[in-house]
Amino acid sequence: MEQQIGKATIKERPPLKHRVCYTCGKGQLVTLITFDARGPPPLDVLAYLTPG
Repeated sequence: MEQQIGKATIKERPPLKHRVCYTCGKGQLVTLITFDARGPPPLDVLAYLTPG
């Protein structure tokens, strides 16, 4: 059967750049805050959620 349809080939993908800085490509990104499907809260509430 392999002779009839040919050997299956899988395209190689470049490695994912998960948690890597998209500008320099070297730094490691850290998640500070996540939001649900509703999106971020109003700015006055967001100020209390973020450090500093």
